[in-house]
Order: sequence, then structure tokens, then C-alpha cells
Amino acid sequence: MRRNVLFPLLWKQAIGPLMDPTGISSVQCPDDPSTTRWARNYVAHRRKLLPIQDFFDPFPRFFGPNIGLTPMPNTSLVQQPVDRAALASQIADASLLRGTFTLRSGRTSNYYLDKYRFSTKPEILRQLGPMFAQIIEQVSAEQGKVVRLAGAELGGIPLVTVASLETGLPSIFVRNAKKEYGTAKQVEGTVEEGDVVVFVEDVATTGGQALEAVEVLKSLGAKVPAIISVIDRQEGARENIEGAGVAFHALFTKRDLGVEDE
Repeated sequence: MRRNVLFPLLWKQAIGPLMDPTGISSVQCPDDPSTTRWARNYVAHRRKLLPIQDFFDPFPRFFGPNIGLTPMPNTSLVQQPVDRAALASQIADASLLRGTFTLRSGRTSNYYLDKYRFSTKPEILRQLGPMFAQIIEQVSAEQGKVVRLAGAELGGIPLVTVASLETGLPSIFVRNAKKEYGTAKQVEGTVEEGDVVVFVEDVATTGGQALEAVEVLKSLGAKVPAIISVIDRQEGARENIEGAGVAFHALFTKRDLGVEDE
């Protein structure tokens, strides 16, 4: 009997039933009911048996290099299409405040989008990942391959992190000012001359803060062809950013969140 069948059969007779309470491995395979299907299920079981991984480490050599205990990585943080309208409602429920507020631009508003109320929720962050990835892929196709993502402290950090996890691209953190200790850097992470970087923003009002961060990145030799904001308040950000020669993308506008013009 071939060695790539022997061990699965021994496993089946000995402790296989203990690890197969659902009876999956008993499903018969027409072409070889006693071996082929069981061997396949044996491999599937081994991938799930992480507590006894060390015990099985010696055995992959009997079955070839393609059989191991490391599962295939997920390609996305979510396993189904994002419901954009439902996500907009979640963001609004979490972050939309009513009252009188002074914005970073100095003007007052009768509503405020508290970015930290949505950017600290994993159920929202994991849905934003694929939306960021789609636009980043588009930017790569149109303006050169994106090799890094950037976000500004503090609100942009969780957002650029989830975008990085979704795309596999390394991230850069841009401080509001150089720190006065240690390396005294304003940008944390690696930036190389000529790197194409997409900047990720939380809420864009006039776009001033995002453009300031973009200038910092450019001073280090990076190319920043696009800014992606989760929310566009529609108060001049698009016009200002595009006027500076940078493409602007917003996942949602204030209207998507149920906010009408003031």
C-alpha cells in the first residue's frame, strides 16, 4: 500500500472518529470510497487541529510539500459584499452629533461627525477595508502602482491600518509635528524616493489638514496622487484637493449619512 494512503487509514481506524463528530469523513467517494475521500478529509482535519500541531509536524514529509498545517490566508477582512447603505447608516448612528460645533476650519456647524466614534468600531472598520482597496486598485491602474499608504494622527491611524491589512501594502503615519525626542521624525514608517503613496483621511471639510500631510510626504520624495476620505462634508475639500493636483475620493458624503445642507 502506498505510503501517502497508509497514514490516513491508520488515523481513520485509531483516533479519526474522535476528531470527526460530524461524520464528514464517512462520506463516500465513488472512485475510491475507502481512501481518496478520507485522505482529503484527513488533511482538512489536520488544518483545524492547531492544539496538536507539534505532534503532526513530522508527517507532511510523507504526503508531499503541498500538505501542511498553515491555512490559506483570507483575501479580505469581510467574506461578503459590503452593503454600502447599511454601512452609511452604521457610521451615522455611531458618529453624527447635533448641536453647535466649531470646526477645524474655524466655522461653526449645527452637526458634527465624531470620527472616533466610528473609527474605533471593528464592525465598521472591517467593512471599510474592501472599499479602500477598490479605490487603491483604481489609483494604481490609473496613476502608477501604489506601494504605500499613509494616514495622519490621530484619526487616520486606524483607517490606514485597516486599508493596509486589506491590501497588504505597508503604512506610514504622519504626525502633526516632529516629535521632540528619539528620532525627532514627523513621519513614522519607511518612505523611499519615488514611492507612490495614497493618503487615507477620516472626515474632509476643506481638505487643509490632508494637504498639509501630503506636502510632508512629498518633501521626503514620495508621490501622492490621491487622497481617500471616509466622509466628505462637501464644504470645499474636493475643490481644494483637486486644485492642488491630487485626486480626491470619498467613500461617503454627508448626504449619504442623512445630513442636508445647513
